[in-house]
Amino acid sequence: MTIVYTEKVITQLDNIIVILAQKVFSYNYEARDYVERLKDEVDNSVSILGTSLPKAGKKYQTPKYGKPTHFVRYKVNAQTTWYILIKIKDDKALVTYIHNSHEKIHSIAKAKK
Repeated sequence: MTIVYTEKVITQLDNIIVILAQKVFSYNYEARDYVERLKDEVDNSVSILGTSLPKAGKKYQTPKYGKPTHFVRYKVNAQTTWYILIKIKDDKALVTYIHNSHEKIHSIAKAKK
């Protein structure tokens, strides 16, 4: 399966690196490694599970979220879970949005399957 990240998500990931480098990690490479692990988790989950991934709920079927069909949940530690919204069609997966449990938006974990 081909996995593509939208420009918006690439920008989000770049911003995450900057924030983590400033507020969490001592070195920039640690922030880059963290984001690479996040991307690896998404790529592996999509490659292995494909359309068997959990379905994104109707409240996420808006332009803001890229009208995703599925999502990946990646729990980094007890405090942080990442939610990655993905639109899967045929043999292609488009990563449309990313957020974590620290952000103030509705939890995708409660989306209907």
